[in-house]
Formats: sequence, structure tokens, C-alpha cells
Amino acid sequence: MKRSILILSLFACLSGRAAIPESEAIKAILGEAGGEPFAAQCAIASSIRLRNSLQGVYGVKNPCVKHAPSYAILRARKAWAASAAHDYAQGCRYFGCPADRSYFIHNGFRPVFTIGQTTFYK
Repeated sequence: MKRSILILSLFACLSGRAAIPESEAIKAILGEAGGEPFAAQCAIASSIRLRNSLQGVYGVKNPCVKHAPSYAILRARKAWAASAAHDYAQGCRYFGCPADRSYFIHNGFRPVFTIGQTTFYK
């Protein structure tokens, strides 16, 4: 028992970050891709999980999140849950809209795939 607790504590220390709260992840998904296909929402959720951070994710503070209808919130919640079991982002930790493309290319990122208006980069 003590050994299990020690191992879990060590793992938590090594990971360096606490898990992203579901409520914040849902805001990020809604703010980034509320009107995008479900597949894009799943891929964004996977990217967020891969990064284990919401740093640089505009969607969390997107004003439209406050007015999201209940069906959109439910869909974003499903995308977050689905991303726990599968990497829909194909290993991509970064994503952006068409206006972000030049930033990513200039900084050495390679576009991997696009869903709707969202391109995923490595």
C-alpha cells in the first residue's frame, strides 16, 4: 500500500503539472472550435491533452463561450471525453486557423492535417 502511494506520488511529481480541469478544457474547445466539425473538436481536445496545458489557447477566454448553447457544451464535453482514449491529433500539439498559418510556418512548424478551418501542426 505504502509503495503504491509512493509510486503515484513520484509519478505526479515527475509529470510536473496537474491535470487540466474538464470545465476549462470545454471552454477551450468551445472557444477554438465551437462551430467546427466534431472531428476538429476531438483533435483540439487531443492536442490540449498532449500539451497538458492551456497556455496559448485563446479559446478559454473567447467571449462566445459565455453564450454557448447547451448542445454545444455537451458536444465539447463529448470531444474531451473521447480524447482521453484516442489521439485524434495524430501527435500534433499545436493548431490554428487560416490566419495563424504564416506564424506557424515562419516558426518552423509543419502542417500535418486540416479539419474544417483548423490546421494541426508539428
